[in-house]
Amino acid sequence: MNNNTNHYNSKPDLVLAISFSLLFFKTSLLYPIKVLTFPSNIYYVILPIYNFLVIFVGLLAFRRINAVSFIFLLSLILYVLGSIVYFDTSPDSLDILSVFIKSVLVPFVVFIFIREYDLLYRVMLNLSRSVSMMLCILAPISLLPNTNYMEYGFSLSLTLVIVAANIAYNKCFVKLDILILLLGLFVLFLFGNRGAFIAVALLTFFLYFLSPKFKLISKIKILVITIISLIVLLFSLLPILKFVHFWLIDLGYRSYATQKYINYLTGSGDLSSGRTSIYDYGLGLVNNNNFFPNGLNYFHSMSGELYTHNFIIDIFISHGFFAFILISVLILGLIFVLRVSYVTHLTLIFVPFFIYTILKLSLSSYVWYELPFWMSVCLLFVYIYRCENNLD
Repeated sequence: MNNNTNHYNSKPDLVLAISFSLLFFKTSLLYPIKVLTFPSNIYYVILPIYNFLVIFVGLLAFRRINAVSFIFLLSLILYVLGSIVYFDTSPDSLDILSVFIKSVLVPFVVFIFIREYDLLYRVMLNLSRSVSMMLCILAPISLLPNTNYMEYGFSLSLTLVIVAANIAYNKCFVKLDILILLLGLFVLFLFGNRGAFIAVALLTFFLYFLSPKFKLISKIKILVITIISLIVLLFSLLPILKFVHFWLIDLGYRSYATQKYINYLTGSGDLSSGRTSIYDYGLGLVNNNNFFPNGLNYFHSMSGELYTHNFIIDIFISHGFFAFILISVLILGLIFVLRVSYVTHLTLIFVPFFIYTILKLSLSSYVWYELPFWMSVCLLFVYIYRCENNLD
């Protein structure tokens, strides 16, 4: 990885890096508080205070306005407003706009001014390591009554993204990061949701095979070993899962994830959790409307479901064919950025997180609520600006 970066050695840069990282990983950091303080409202008191303090501290480190970022931000606001006004002014759509402004646009304004991306990379990596270890140790809390195992899964998976990127593109503390990643994947498999596990596993393979750090023969060996391991695991997985599942029950916990795997492997359940019918309905809407946009809340108003559980279908329904083409070109461009030998700390932050959120959004969640996705897009525009001005 190229380490030719400007060093400002100023406290505001450190403050901005810490503030950005705390906001980026807020769901992961605050998840234990949310679970352990249930059913009280302490979490919902802490959350706005946390957001305000982090963003306020970031505001203190302001320096200048980036014209490219400002134009993008203004265009995004106008697009969202125009989409709601033209297609749908229901409370649900206005709620989407409210969440988008609070969770995406405000942080975007604050953190567009980061300059020292090697510092930001180190802060995010160290925070990710700490939080991922904390969440792995506290994994049983995801099995407590009235907890959301999917929220736990995505909270943990978010912290593993930059750890996986560091393994693929860096040489510092790689053994530690491999240990954290393997432990995290194991915990996700047993305690988290399948979408989070699959997103991190696929991202790890993408990063490994795209990285110029590893030779082709090494990549082929890993691929062969992985395929053989999966075949062996396929025949031994069911008894292992049953043992773990009933062992957890004896301890007073019930793992939704292991139960789902057992049901699927025994033929008594659907691994898609009913998503197939949602996908079919969504594709039917796309076909019926000839790939034209229908607005943010169209799928919800037609089906009663909050979202399609698939980013691509959702883009087709709400934004149409041209938005899908734009996103596709963006993804291919980001993959190309990671494939070249010159990789900066900035690209090593936003590209893996962008790919991860695309994988996550292909299986669950909703793009307008996905803070890491939009902050990755924010950093993409910073990258374009820096390249145009030869700052990297």
